[in-house]
Amino acid sequence: MATDNSQFATIVLLPGGQNFPATADETILEAGRRAGFTFPQACSGGNCLRCAGALLCGAVEHQRSHEHITADGESAAVLPCLVAARGDCTLAVEGVYGPGQLPVVEVVAQVVAIAPLSDHISRVHLRLPAGKHVERLAGQYLEILDGASAGVLSGAVSRAAAYAFSIASPPESGRDLELHIRYGEENPSSLDVMALLRREPMVTLRLPMGDCTLAGEPLLPVLYIAGSTGFAQVKAFVEHAIARRWTVPMAIYWGVRSLAELYLADLPERWAREHANIRFVPVISSGVDEAIQCDPIRTGLVHEAALADVDDFGRLLVYACGSPAMVYAVQDAFVAHGLPAERIFSDVFAWAARP
Repeated sequence: MATDNSQFATIVLLPGGQNFPATADETILEAGRRAGFTFPQACSGGNCLRCAGALLCGAVEHQRSHEHITADGESAAVLPCLVAARGDCTLAVEGVYGPGQLPVVEVVAQVVAIAPLSDHISRVHLRLPAGKHVERLAGQYLEILDGASAGVLSGAVSRAAAYAFSIASPPESGRDLELHIRYGEENPSSLDVMALLRREPMVTLRLPMGDCTLAGEPLLPVLYIAGSTGFAQVKAFVEHAIARRWTVPMAIYWGVRSLAELYLADLPERWAREHANIRFVPVISSGVDEAIQCDPIRTGLVHEAALADVDDFGRLLVYACGSPAMVYAVQDAFVAHGLPAERIFSDVFAWAARP
């Protein structure tokens, strides 16, 4: 993610052969999480021993004792959560998943509550079963299945309808999942899924899905551009960052058609008040009454509002959360202004790829 790759060591993980960059002042686990890797971990300080592995090549420094550990012809036991790379390293660590590799499971979840957020948007709370831990990353989504679904993951043909929604709650929420669902006559499937959720006390979910995620603190400032209920994915990103006490600058531009669709505006406003590294800018595409036009409310297209505020396209990551039309407008505009395309992230690139 950085512009100068010379400051990074390359970490190779076996048996999968994945690799990621690491700086000298972060642990190997921190570097891996920043790159989207999920390590087995139940603590934050070397107590659980779940991330234990073997250093096969290279050298590391223990962050507490400052002891240097090298692999001189034989492996050395290390805890990735406590060691930093001193040059390129190869480690053997079991149970590590790379970006997009987390196991996808089907579970039956309880429909806990459905509450309106606006005239055509509802917040849905689901609860995963006790004792069924599902590993997921901030920014991933789930599918609600309606119909026959048994055997889907083993390759059997399924007749289940699948409704995809971003998970608005961060991984720290554990069993409790939050969705923001827009519904209306113009989208019959949205009415179908709302009817299912109101009718059934339990529903079958498939999760986690999607590789537009944030697992570890980025090295560059982050710009979130959300359209309508795309804010759900941004909410998961930001609440995860707050829980992890990240200090990286984050700007949130939320575009909607009218003030009524800023259904949780008080939440990002509170984030911005309470955290110096967070900025929130709502953008109304249809315009607002002169009596209520005030900073930070902007009018026009959300990506144009965000574009106008960027000072340095060389130091920026962009997460675009919304419809394909909005996401590709973001991509075209920011790339035209010099942002490398690989620094723009969105689930849309996977499920609605351009020809």
